[in-house]
Amino acid sequence: MLTFDILGGPSACRGSTSKGRLDGGVRHPTLGENYGAYCYLCILALRTYGHESAINASVDSFDELAKSHPDARFVYGEIGFPWGGRFRPHRTHRNGLSFDYMVTLTEGRLPTHALNRFGNDAEFDSSGEGPSGQIDFAAIAAHLTALDRAARDRGGRIQRVLFAPDLQDDLFAAPGGAALKGRIYFNSRQSWVRHDDHYHVDFHFPCA
Repeated sequence: MLTFDILGGPSACRGSTSKGRLDGGVRHPTLGENYGAYCYLCILALRTYGHESAINASVDSFDELAKSHPDARFVYGEIGFPWGGRFRPHRTHRNGLSFDYMVTLTEGRLPTHALNRFGNDAEFDSSGEGPSGQIDFAAIAAHLTALDRAARDRGGRIQRVLFAPDLQDDLFAAPGGAALKGRIYFNSRQSWVRHDDHYHVDFHFPCA
């Protein structure tokens, strides 16, 4: 198990992901064996804090994948402020239970820097191919499976995943992907952001 470089806790979420706040937000560990942060300046700007149980589930999932998918490299993105509340430009991320994960690639990791808005300007076609490389749908399916299992082990679950609808067929066709359809809710319509460069995860843990 990795040693956490966290601040905060114990956590208590208030309200919903779109109308809520967070007490005792915990910072996601910056770097692990198989994962890293999308933006170090964003860490300093306090944008990677979440509910303690969700943070633990995120790290647990990466620990599992380090053994089952040792060649995959994962990047976590925006989470929220230590106190929750409005988190521009997002409509959610307000109570510590919304996490963004950049798409995993078959080779290397998605570039995240200021010139491409830390990965948010990366574009992929309907087959998952883009200038940055090919999306590794099998690795994403494995991550979501591990993430939901870790959340359930800690008394929660994944409430929903937002991912580009035109990429979901490839995700469900990947090894382990078919089981996700009956276990996790996915958006069927395009949200206001396409979510081809990252997948948005809303957790469910008991909130006041």
